[in-house]
Amino acid sequence: MSIEHIMLKTHRTRSNIYPTSNTSSRNCLGFVLLCLTPKPPSQPSPYCCPSHPFYTRGNRRSRNQRYQSISLIMNTVNSEYTFPDPSGTRIPFPSVFANPEKSLTVVVPAYNEEERLPSMMNETLAYLEAQCAKEPGFSYEVIVADDGSRDRTSDVAYEYTKAYSSDKVRVLRLIKNAGKGGAVKRGVMAARGAAILFCDADGATRFSDLAKLRLAYDQMMRQSGASDGSAAICVIGSRYLANASVERTLARRIVSEGFRYYVQIVAGVTGIKDTQCGFKLFSRAAAQIVFPGQHLERWAFDVEILYRAQLANIPIQEVAVQWTEIPGSKLSVIKATLNMSRDMAYMRWQYLTGAWSASDLAVSTR
Repeated sequence: MSIEHIMLKTHRTRSNIYPTSNTSSRNCLGFVLLCLTPKPPSQPSPYCCPSHPFYTRGNRRSRNQRYQSISLIMNTVNSEYTFPDPSGTRIPFPSVFANPEKSLTVVVPAYNEEERLPSMMNETLAYLEAQCAKEPGFSYEVIVADDGSRDRTSDVAYEYTKAYSSDKVRVLRLIKNAGKGGAVKRGVMAARGAAILFCDADGATRFSDLAKLRLAYDQMMRQSGASDGSAAICVIGSRYLANASVERTLARRIVSEGFRYYVQIVAGVTGIKDTQCGFKLFSRAAAQIVFPGQHLERWAFDVEILYRAQLANIPIQEVAVQWTEIPGSKLSVIKATLNMSRDMAYMRWQYLTGAWSASDLAVSTR
């Protein structure tokens, strides 16, 4: 039995395992978890460290602190690595490194989006259901990656699981807010699709433009010579191509123009007009190369995944999309731009100095 199953079983019965007057039961649970928790070989035991949740020597951590840490581990197993089906039973997420089971996975990172999420989900699911009826053999899943929201985002997404089944809509809830990039990465790593798209929860990009991305995707796959669809390729939506349709404020337009040049000069991502459009489609092979080593988890993560894709010689094609600025955004344009500029400079330095390894990207996909 794996530690995840033991923790889940423990979580379901923890009211019986932690009786207020029975310290021996608590000590037994701590001992079992201590023995089963894996540790790196040839390294000092982590349990000797006072900061470890199972450390008990010298009363440096109170019982409540230790049990809170154990509870956090159990809750992490329950939400970040499992999803609820319509009956409420929690099922483990698969891995992106397993064989694909669906034609397409749509990852939707969401943070406090209970108001804007329904509109986007209705549009997305209506389009995907129509594609299922139109294309024999087409199948899909939508993973809503709730980035530690404080509102009812997960509950709203779960209603779609009840309506469409957990085979089509899954809710991945992060315990703590990690950032949009962190939510996207976790969703991609749990994807079952042969192709993986991530898009914004506000519905700023018209979802039917997926047809344009898939057309370019199929052409690139044929050009690669991979008849089984196993090539590593990437198609991204762009708001800066000649036939793109964009509705945005003047402030965003000015900042975006300056940001484009900064990305090329500082971050080293060249030949791409729009790195920040939240509508990107990856083949499963490309996702397996790019996302596991992703470090940035905030707004600049798009730049890093494209930088990693270029390091790995993964072909990237831009496709014009229709994009509209949706009211209710929690993004401060000036603050986000400054933070992204800092993160991109830091990212480039880390890769150039070798602090962030790019050895896993030493492959040729052409």
